[in-house]
Amino acid sequence: WDGLDNTRVALRDITYKTLSRGQPSPMRPFMAATCYGDPALALEVGAAESRRLNFKSLAPAIVKQKRDDRLTVGYLSAGFCNHPTGQLVRRLFTHHDHKRLRVAMLDIGVDDGSDLLRELRGSCAMVLDLQRLSDHSAALAIRDAGVDILVDLHSWLQNHRMAIAAHRPCPVQVSWLGFPGTSGSSAKTSCAWAAVTSPTIPTPS
Repeated sequence: WDGLDNTRVALRDITYKTLSRGQPSPMRPFMAATCYGDPALALEVGAAESRRLNFKSLAPAIVKQKRDDRLTVGYLSAGFCNHPTGQLVRRLFTHHDHKRLRVAMLDIGVDDGSDLLRELRGSCAMVLDLQRLSDHSAALAIRDAGVDILVDLHSWLQNHRMAIAAHRPCPVQVSWLGFPGTSGSSAKTSCAWAAVTSPTIPTPS
């Protein structure tokens, strides 16, 4: 571990210089968000990665008249299985007000055959298996299913599918839970963080 601090500083400085030249970031968003405590760095790295996924928004879907007035909230993740994300949301879907909301699972993960995956699928009104679809096709499927609010539980985690949200399949798109920082993406309207994992840090003036 000798020299670790100097290496971290050098990588941060190289990243800032590289981004200032408009070149791809040598640092991945997860490292920027978790290893430095520097919100400006996390934002710049996330934004640089997101600009590479700056796809044209999909045209609004032609959706048949809904059977009721409920909003459809779609949760996007690769972790709806025996995975930390799956454990964290195990009771989430059952605690929604199902008179007002329709819950959709937008699954980009592999079926691990677990009881937890079956339990989570059974607690949702709609399940879209998107793992084998391209990013564009997955975005079309979400749009055509009439999902009103997209909640991305995955963001820049390993094997991310950030390009799905980059197509803007939903009117409202937010990040929550899985990634401990900003995605830097203009395709997301907001994000919700826990104070423990993402404490408020004063922005340098």
